Formats: sequence, C-alpha cells, structure tokens
Amino acid sequence: SVTWKVIAREAPSRWAISGSVAAGGSGTITYTLAPAPPGTAFRREFVYTMPNAFAALLDWLFIRRRIEAESAEAVRRLKQALESR
Repeated sequence: SVTWKVIAREAPSRWAISGSVAAGGSGTITYTLAPAPPGTAFRREFVYTMPNAFAALLDWLFIRRRIEAESAEAVRRLKQALESR
C-alpha cells in the first residue's frame, strides 16, 4: 500500500507524485506530455529507493521486473482509456 502526494504540477505538460510505503522505501512518478505529430507524446518516469540492502537485493533479483511490467500495463491502460474518448 502506497500513499501518494502531488509534489509538482505544471499544467498541462507535467506533474509528479511522491509516495512512501509503510514498510519503508519511497518513490516519485513524473508524467510529462509534449506535442508530437500526430498527437501527444506521453512519458512516465518512476524512480524509487528501497529501505535497506536486503530489499535492494530483492529489487535487483525480482521486484524491478515486476514494477516495470506493472508500469507498462498502467501506461497501456491509460493510453487505451484516452484513445477511446
């Protein structure tokens, strides 16, 4: 479970949220939009830290791939939702 807080907003082209996990660790997600023919380029950047060396090792071995897959799926769903309007 993560609690997110908006930390930056430059409407309509950029916004960022920061979150912390109850068990430790934190992350920031930044979304950037820019004109790009024939529509809009969308960029999502997720930067996070693990609370300790053991968690960092688990991240390197297993977690990072899962987070990358979940992020790709989230972007795919967002794209689908925006294009269906």
